[in-house]
Amino acid sequence: MLAGRGQLVHIDRDEHGVMEVIDDQFTRSLYFGTAARQSSMSHADPVTLVLSYTRAMLAGLLFQPRPREILIIGLGGGSLLRFLAHHYPRADITVVEYRQAVIDIARRFFRLPDQPRIRILHEDATGFIHNPAQPLYDLILVDAFDAAGLHPGIACEHFLQACQQRLRQGGLIALNLWNTDKISCRAHIRCFENALRQRSLRLPVESRNNLIVFGAPHLERLPSRRALQATVPALKQQLGLDFAYLHRQLRRHNTLPLQWLFN
Repeated sequence: MLAGRGQLVHIDRDEHGVMEVIDDQFTRSLYFGTAARQSSMSHADPVTLVLSYTRAMLAGLLFQPRPREILIIGLGGGSLLRFLAHHYPRADITVVEYRQAVIDIARRFFRLPDQPRIRILHEDATGFIHNPAQPLYDLILVDAFDAAGLHPGIACEHFLQACQQRLRQGGLIALNLWNTDKISCRAHIRCFENALRQRSLRLPVESRNNLIVFGAPHLERLPSRRALQATVPALKQQLGLDFAYLHRQLRRHNTLPLQWLFN
């Protein structure tokens, strides 16, 4: 248990480890037996994205602002699902989570939306992504962590190649990496870039140990600066996220001009 983190609401355990739901004054959070918050939900506004890394993962909407088919790998407390289901009411959303206990906790304690267009599947993502019967996606968000870090099958080249093959024309992949172990993080980035046969966009998350990498393999070049600047205020008005800041951070942390990354 995590002393001093707030009020323990629920504790459970499966073959993969401990899961704790803890409330403080403002948020409800999911922990996997460590000090790292896996997911947080605001008591006052469950749709808002509390953790900065979830907001960073959606920087990819700059390049794919109108996803119709969304795949989320890793449920946690459902932050990305709640946000996207609310702001994209016509999108079909599939979530793949390999721990049934996490799905049960998220449903019970984290106000998951329950709509016909939303599928939450208890399945190993490596098997799911290789199934040719699954649809093509406009946006794939890979956020699959447990207490030990990134799920070992997720950042391998074979899995990421299969993700690339499940993208619709103009689709984009965002992968959440844990940036503490620099050697492993660099290896994951190499696998990502080898799988997609391109450079990635990299977005470190300030004040956290996350690094988000993006790839859009069907684009020959990214939109111009002027086109992106036109998109920024529209997305901010629609979603309430600071896309101007995310845009600046993408340019700051990617030294080549964005238009060159996909040549």
